[in-house]
Amino acid sequence: MRDVRSGGERSGLRLTGVHKSFGGVAALRGVDFEALGGEVHALLGQNGSGKSTLVKVITGIHAPAPGAEMQVWGGPVALPLGAAHEHGMAVIHQDLGLVDTLTVAENMGVSSPYGARLLAPFSMAAERRICCELLTDLGARIHPDTLIADLPPAARATVAIARATRLLREHGERFVFILDEPTAYLSADESQQVIALMRRVADRGSAVVFISHRLQEVAAVADRVTVLRDGVVVDTFVGQTDSQQIIEAMLGQRLARAYPERAPAPTSAPVLQAQGLTGARVVDLDLGVAAGDRRPRRSGRYGARGDPGAPRRRGARPGGTGTPGRR
Repeated sequence: MRDVRSGGERSGLRLTGVHKSFGGVAALRGVDFEALGGEVHALLGQNGSGKSTLVKVITGIHAPAPGAEMQVWGGPVALPLGAAHEHGMAVIHQDLGLVDTLTVAENMGVSSPYGARLLAPFSMAAERRICCELLTDLGARIHPDTLIADLPPAARATVAIARATRLLREHGERFVFILDEPTAYLSADESQQVIALMRRVADRGSAVVFISHRLQEVAAVADRVTVLRDGVVVDTFVGQTDSQQIIEAMLGQRLARAYPERAPAPTSAPVLQAQGLTGARVVDLDLGVAAGDRRPRRSGRYGARGDPGAPRRRGARPGGTGTPGRR
């Protein structure tokens, strides 16, 4: 395991000694993690590695075992966390949490003070102006009266980050953003726009934690990569890293061992052969199996009559026709 660099005053988010179990099953085992201001830190791992559990501990959904510690911008934070946004942290989930039938400005207002008011007056013109300022800061030109449903995916992600920024800046000037699979369903071009947005947010001083399964995107934007496996941090890579190293860290073994080359298909004569089998579920089935075959060679039509299903393994239904044979 490689040491994680200390960020000093640049440390946006730091966790040490995080343990979490569910019914006796350990989901996190002594996790240490740090995200620095001004960097994009990728958090990777296979499904079940503990990524989601760690995010839920960070945001206060789960309480870790006693002994865990968390700091945000160098200040200690009591666990379990009460309200992540009050400490300058926000999670942007895959679905972004936007309402398609509302405008950009209305979505932005849902998380603002005016969204909680019942009788106090507010200025919609002022809300539009704030909306435009936040979007401009992120390099976007989106009209505040545009419906979310009419925006392309990358623009929606921009609105989600702008909305989170508005909420967070009421509690501080430095932010931690956790983006959980934001590009999972985006095209390559749309993903590049979201990646550029993450880079812009980090360059403005925020700490960005990027969770993804797309290693090409991670390589394009991440300054550091931390790999979780079975609830443990197994490695943290700094700078440009070979994707093969990351995959092997995620798997816990070398690629050549995890995915060995397949032997060439056998060319020996078949040891089991059937021709022209016809019955309740097959029509004119030819089947040949050679020594070492993993999948039989076959042709014909299945499920032609009766209930759908695979061909019968021992020939046709009694009363059918065909010529089975063995060599």
